[in-house]
Amino acid sequence: MRAQSAQGSQLREPPSQDGDDAESLGFVLRRGFVEIARDVEQVRELGDEEPPGPPAGIALSELEPEHLEGVYAVAVEATPDMAISAAIEAAGRRPA
Repeated sequence: MRAQSAQGSQLREPPSQDGDDAESLGFVLRRGFVEIARDVEQVRELGDEEPPGPPAGIALSELEPEHLEGVYAVAVEATPDMAISAAIEAAGRRPA
């Protein structure tokens, strides 16, 4: 931007923040982009309400030592599907 400013270029605000204007759409279409989806941001303001309970048929409980083997099995199966750039190192040891 400094280089443009030094050369006398005029910078302006984009005509639309949502990308629905013809100029923005034309710009990307001329460069081979194709719209495949749109994301909508949804925001919920939190107040003083109580947190919701679990869905019907679901019971929440504290993680106890007898759960560790099942937790480990789920982690072993699920971790390779995670979009991460480095391997996750498990702290401690595998449950017996």
